[in-house]
Amino acid sequence: MKIFLRSVVCILLYAGCVSQAVSQEPAAGSLRIIRKVLFIGDSITLNPPRETLGWKGNWGMAASASEKDFVHLFYAKLCAAQPEPKPELVISGRDVAVAGRLDQTLTNLDRLKAVGADLIVIQLGENEGEKDFGTFEELYGRLVIGLKGDQKPIILCTGVWNRHEEPARQDGMIRAVCLRQRSHFVPIAPIPPGCDAGSEGRFTNWGVNWHPGDKGMQHYADALWKVAAPLLGIKIKPDVPPLAPAQSEIEGFEYETNADKMILDVEQLKSTWNIKLEGFDEPIQIRLNTTEAREGKKCLELILPPTPTNGEKTARLILDVFPKVAPKKIKQTRFWIFAERTKGISQSALYYTSLDLKNSFCRYGFLKRDHDGWQKVYVDKTTFREEGLPSWDDVRQMRISLWFDANEPGRRILLDEIDWDNEMERHVNLNKDWYD
Repeated sequence: MKIFLRSVVCILLYAGCVSQAVSQEPAAGSLRIIRKVLFIGDSITLNPPRETLGWKGNWGMAASASEKDFVHLFYAKLCAAQPEPKPELVISGRDVAVAGRLDQTLTNLDRLKAVGADLIVIQLGENEGEKDFGTFEELYGRLVIGLKGDQKPIILCTGVWNRHEEPARQDGMIRAVCLRQRSHFVPIAPIPPGCDAGSEGRFTNWGVNWHPGDKGMQHYADALWKVAAPLLGIKIKPDVPPLAPAQSEIEGFEYETNADKMILDVEQLKSTWNIKLEGFDEPIQIRLNTTEAREGKKCLELILPPTPTNGEKTARLILDVFPKVAPKKIKQTRFWIFAERTKGISQSALYYTSLDLKNSFCRYGFLKRDHDGWQKVYVDKTTFREEGLPSWDDVRQMRISLWFDANEPGRRILLDEIDWDNEMERHVNLNKDWYD
């Protein structure tokens, strides 16, 4: 048996922490009624007054008022979309006694299940440090499974607040749990500048200032609503078209905007792929290609700009892909890659690795074009073990790097759908064409 979970991409443009006005229109006959919404979180969700910190609120730290924290901002959106019956709001720490760590939250699992919520938002992970990462994914999974029960509520799981542009390490583990448990990951990163409370100047304590301020709370609420609204049957129509020419270039990517093409969605892209260019002077263009896929129905098409003419071999394309299933269930990973002209690609590298790149299986080599320009790439569990590497089960991403010579014209790279198999078709020694 194979797990035919194939990773392909679309795109979602996200406006940052500045809220964009939207009009809401329930899809005919498909609006899901929410009678009770439960928020489970740490101090970002709710923190009682702490005079020693200069914090006097009894809502999400460090919003300026209760209606400004992400819980109430999101709840206001939900009530506007569903005024009758008005959903009941339940907040952990206020209505259900829960502390802000995973292990502490699990001790109150029965109380949380007894709430009987139709919609659950989990905002946890900020209080777990590196020493907790070994059990983080397991505990998070137990929480989600326990909350699902027989009622099968909609469960939204936010990424972790870390005030940096890159996702926190916990995000990959939360995403993996969501994929396995059919819940919904809500990425918070990248967090735009000015979203922390320290940027708003209302507090002096560094711990309070670490938290999201009003702009950061709006960032949370908007990210949650973008995921929740379609699940509730609510269409979100931006008042300003999201693919207007002025917005066609975001975060180093350019997206296909023609009406007859499939438009990509950036958050969906980020949930599976992280694509970066280094040493190029122009952005990469990304679109779905439905006519040239090797095995799947569609492939990801990358249109690279020319490399700089500075005489140095510094340009690099980095492709990180995240498994859609638990590593324990994967025995073999395989996919096809196509490079339009291999001349000028000075080197290639393939890593199968943990998120911190410390537990890495790596091979360097050169791309070949033996199958009508395509090359098949494998990694399997047996190979990983034979190399004497740390646990295969710690793997959280696959990285492909391509280095390009200077003064090279632009070219296309096609990435076919990726298969994560729970059985091996045959043992492959990381097909030698890749690195010999």
